[in-house]
Amino acid sequence: MMNRRARLLAVLAVLLGHVASGGAAAPGEAAAFRPQPPPMNAGSYPLRQEGKTVFLYGDASATVVCAPLDVCLVALQPGERIQRHGVHIGDAIRWQVKPTVGADETTQVVLKPLASGLETALALVTDRRTYHMRLVSRKTGSMPQVAFQYPDEVDAAWQAYYRDRAEAEQRRRLPATGEDISTLDFAYTIAGCGRCAWRPQRVYNNGKLTVLQLGPGIHQGDVPALLVQSAQGEALVNYRIQGDRYIVDRVFDHAVLVLGVGRNQERVNIQRRGRRASETPEAFAWLD
Repeated sequence: MMNRRARLLAVLAVLLGHVASGGAAAPGEAAAFRPQPPPMNAGSYPLRQEGKTVFLYGDASATVVCAPLDVCLVALQPGERIQRHGVHIGDAIRWQVKPTVGADETTQVVLKPLASGLETALALVTDRRTYHMRLVSRKTGSMPQVAFQYPDEVDAAWQAYYRDRAEAEQRRRLPATGEDISTLDFAYTIAGCGRCAWRPQRVYNNGKLTVLQLGPGIHQGDVPALLVQSAQGEALVNYRIQGDRYIVDRVFDHAVLVLGVGRNQERVNIQRRGRRASETPEAFAWLD
């Protein structure tokens, strides 16, 4: 009996340990998770792409092989320029190093060894970064075209992607409440009392609640009453006031805001209508 109980306790401890170590995500973890850019593994470089050798920028082991009397081209990033006195080579006698500018304003460094079995170091200082590479001359294995992959450029592209997605998400939400406008129905007609400073700026519902966002004049005097119209006539409806918004716990088809009595009464009619294709959330200029 004791052995059986001990085994059960051991199994329970393993299960609890699994949950504590990440077997089950805590509430809100999934919402906070954001995928990270895939790491660039220096061990997978250099790459061979259509006769071009591609190194990962910053890899201290980057080695350019060039055969004697061959011409090897090292391409920099488009638009990148070598600084004046920015070429430093250990063996300037037996290695010829010259610049040239090709298509897309790409600076290319022309390398040409004068003999086989040479080895030296080359540093290039540009207006963006500094390159360090090892130069080796052999009879075979020449690299006629050399380029670089830039981790910071890839990271910047991912950051721009996340920024654009965040901005797009922000544009989809109402500035004051953060509600997702793709889930809201703005198909309402607001008519009457154009001079009323409290006249609603917009009316929308989320399928359960109706929200009237009134004009800035709502804070300057008396507030209007909200009446919902039905077959039996106009009737008061329960609603809450939050700042400049009336929140009604239902969806209505026709309502009226009323302030005052008699000839001085001010009225604004609110009519729900069917949403048309042109009234998608992106069409609302007030979100710009």
